[in-house]
Amino acid sequence: MEKYIDVMDKTLKLSETCLEAIAHIKAKLNEGQFEETSSLMSNVVEGFYHLEQALPALLKRLPANNIEQLVQQLQQSLERVVTAYEQEQPGQVQEKLQFSLQPAFLVLHRELEVVLRPYTLS
Repeated sequence: MEKYIDVMDKTLKLSETCLEAIAHIKAKLNEGQFEETSSLMSNVVEGFYHLEQALPALLKRLPANNIEQLVQQLQQSLERVVTAYEQEQPGQVQEKLQFSLQPAFLVLHRELEVVLRPYTLS
């Protein structure tokens, strides 16, 4: 497990960064700056992709948790937000981000904290 501690730490930091980006996107959308948020959303998508890539190796070595189910829920929420971006529907983006994506990412982040943080502190 020792060799995975760095991956766990980076996964936690990436999750936190994605949450911060989502909060920033939400603030920009509230200011009516839809166009300015698309590149940041691309970064969130890329960050989530990297989380997805890192998790399978970790999950095999961790105690029972809900991470896989939460990743699937987050993936669905992310797909809905991306679709709204592609259709250039700022209202839909804002709604799906606020009521689906941000809460789903927060739940996953909390689960990652509970499951991974003890290993990174030791």
